[in-house]
Amino acid sequence: MKRPSPQPASPATSLSPSHAMRMFGGIGRSLLAAFLILTLISIVLVGGATAVVGFDALRQAALARLSSVADLKQQAIQDWIVERQNDLGVIRSDPALSALMQTALSEPENADAVNALVTRLSAQTGSGQPFGSLFLIDAHDQSHVSTDPTQVGKVHSGKPYLVQGRLGPYVSSPYFDLTLGANQIAVAAPVQDRNGQALGVLVGQTNLDHLSKIVLSGSGLGSTGESYLVSRNFRFLTQTRFTPAEDVLPLAGVRSRLGDPAASSGQDIYENYAGASVAGVYRFIPGLEVYLLTEQAVAEVLTQAQRALLASAAISLVATGIAAAGAYLTTRRLTRPIVDLTQTVMRVTEGDLQQTATIERRDEIGVLAQAFNRMTTQLRESIGTLETQVQARTEQLRASADVGRAAASILDPDRLLREVTSLITERFGFYYTAIFTLDEDRRYAVLREATGEAGQTLKARGHRLEVGGRSMVGYATANLQPRVALDVGQEAVRFANPLLPETRSEIALPLVAGGRVLGALDVQATQAAAFDENSIAVLQSMADQVAVALANAQSFDTIQATLQATTRLYDLSRALSAATSAHVAYAAVIQPQARLQGLDRLDLLLVAARTPSGEPLEYRVAAEWDAPTGAHVEPGRIYTSEQLPLISLADQASMVLVRNADDPQVPLPTRRILEGSGWKAVLLAPLLVRNQFEGLLIAAARRPLNFEDIDTRYVQSITEQLAVVLNGLRSHEESRLALERIALLNQRLSGEAWRHYLASAQQLLVESGRAPETGSGNRLAAPIVVRGETLGTLELEDADAQRQWTDEERNLLSTFSAEVALAIENARLIEQTQRRAAREKQLNQIAERLRQAAGINSILRIAAEELGQALETSHANVRLGTPASVTLPRKT
Repeated sequence: MKRPSPQPASPATSLSPSHAMRMFGGIGRSLLAAFLILTLISIVLVGGATAVVGFDALRQAALARLSSVADLKQQAIQDWIVERQNDLGVIRSDPALSALMQTALSEPENADAVNALVTRLSAQTGSGQPFGSLFLIDAHDQSHVSTDPTQVGKVHSGKPYLVQGRLGPYVSSPYFDLTLGANQIAVAAPVQDRNGQALGVLVGQTNLDHLSKIVLSGSGLGSTGESYLVSRNFRFLTQTRFTPAEDVLPLAGVRSRLGDPAASSGQDIYENYAGASVAGVYRFIPGLEVYLLTEQAVAEVLTQAQRALLASAAISLVATGIAAAGAYLTTRRLTRPIVDLTQTVMRVTEGDLQQTATIERRDEIGVLAQAFNRMTTQLRESIGTLETQVQARTEQLRASADVGRAAASILDPDRLLREVTSLITERFGFYYTAIFTLDEDRRYAVLREATGEAGQTLKARGHRLEVGGRSMVGYATANLQPRVALDVGQEAVRFANPLLPETRSEIALPLVAGGRVLGALDVQATQAAAFDENSIAVLQSMADQVAVALANAQSFDTIQATLQATTRLYDLSRALSAATSAHVAYAAVIQPQARLQGLDRLDLLLVAARTPSGEPLEYRVAAEWDAPTGAHVEPGRIYTSEQLPLISLADQASMVLVRNADDPQVPLPTRRILEGSGWKAVLLAPLLVRNQFEGLLIAAARRPLNFEDIDTRYVQSITEQLAVVLNGLRSHEESRLALERIALLNQRLSGEAWRHYLASAQQLLVESGRAPETGSGNRLAAPIVVRGETLGTLELEDADAQRQWTDEERNLLSTFSAEVALAIENARLIEQTQRRAAREKQLNQIAERLRQAAGINSILRIAAEELGQALETSHANVRLGTPASVTLPRKT
């Protein structure tokens, strides 16, 4: 490019030195003002920063001190929880107590064992003991034994300490006991027999007095600090320094932070329950599900910060005066040479590039003059090549913009990579461009797209480079950093490809999106040192755009796969929810599973026989699908582990997954079983119904199959839903059978009662109206049925033999007979109840007379009299003695 010749300055634009000085307003005054302003600003900023840092340091120190106190109290509370569990464990593990608890639960009528157990447990309660009360809950959810008489017979169904205590040791969160009128904590543990079978739950109750002492004790909180506990519903559990307006933590302040489910702990400055600004630390104690809050007033924390701020202000004023004097002296010394240099600069800005600055000093101003002279020289040289560089840079930016447009508009990854490699090669004039992506194991970078004949050949060969290996692509993908070889002959870490013999320089850039490496962009040129900072920056920008586009494409594919899986799962859920039998549910499970891509066989097996120890011995086919025939095999076939070796790989508690039987990481026994069966990939999901292993879902393929995480979650969801459906069907069948048995039993008992009643009453016949002559009437009858037992008939007879009974009359008679049956059943029950009440009253009167009797003779006499009167006999005797010595009197 031709450099323009310097043009003489016009009168309108020429500036004399004095004019320049006037324009700048006096460089001395400007520098002095600048020095003073900068110094003042620096001092103000430093002072302010010092105050802010000091305040923050004090705040952090206060919060750290509060955090230490909170940690100590939290640890003390955790230790208290462990101690209560240990206390209950000691009680439960005591051999004598354990035997008494087992006897009391297995033999509830054993009063001696119950009383002994109450005595032993009462010794563990009261003042100075870990528990305020202890009670034993039986299998019917009732407290069978309790040190508190008010707790005996109480039902605890659904209580957390009962539900969790049957599974293992458990400590409940604080709750309000209406009987005691105070907050309590329950510690529970299961009681088992010698065979490990659960008999009941031992529960110990303790109040929050000791926890209050832990929270209120200690130091390090100053004169305004305090600690207290609140529940998950923000109610105060311990005392506070000030009496709160309500027993619930206010909405403002720390409650908004505690309401966050993720806020298990934290610290901040906020308003406490009394409306005061405090520095606080909060901890969530999962063992009790309560919050521990430790707070101190902000005013007390900031007392030291105010003193530090005053000292900082005094120092700042002194520093300002010293800085002003130094600035004045320095400005005077710098002014003159800068004015001379300014005159030269003004001439250069007018277009006279031949001007040079006079160098008279050896300090920084002299160095500045030398630098100015070099700058004008370089400026003259660079103007000639500037246009060419701008044009090249523009082309690079256009190429980057084209890559960006392609990345934003193309969702197909293969098409996107073809467009990018072509753009880079054509626009930059490079020798070779390739894009690698990592394989599933992230061990190799596989060539995905490349330019030229060499690129097509390498793609056909499945060219790949090891991540972290001796190649530039391996280095870039392993270290997430670009690798540049300006001279490939001097680069030690590089793969020399014989298909690309003209390469002289190379660059590999990682494709990174979201902090995760996806592959690498590899560019090679025939010139040495072909990559400068500008081209590297543009290529890195392209690599970032390609990485984002690849990540978006992968996310799109993942979303599509998730949507398909969700749709399949929804369809299956509808089919299972509509299943009226187990066979329909089995077919519903197999049908969508059979569409999983790549499967050759799918079996749903149910346990058909078990060993004496409960281990599965044989499996029955509930549903089966075979890919070669595409047919669903009829259920009923029996398999053993010898007939179907895949069964031996099953885990009764978790899913078993093998993607490739040839993978050396697969255990050797598993590989042998798969090789012997001819399978390369297998997925086995257990079917658990009521926490018991009931069957197995087997999906197998003859070739390696990449089961995605979404596939495994889909299979697991299917087995879980099938288990729920089977459990529901079983529960429905059990309920139906139970209702039938109850109905049959009621019918049998009602029938026996009526047979005894009718036998004692002989026959009941009630007539109304005038009966017609024999054989001359027309009769309509309806049976009287009580709970399936026919007791008699309700008959209507009309003297008119030609009368036709209407349907309405028949329905009325049937309805009336049903009402009669209900009424006489109620009457019989009332009569039976009245007889029992009279008999109970008579027995109570006899017992009262016996209790009032003074001696044995009186008791025997009263017994004989009352028994004879009650049974309406003519004679009654009562004798004491052995059978041999007792002679019954002869009746006269």
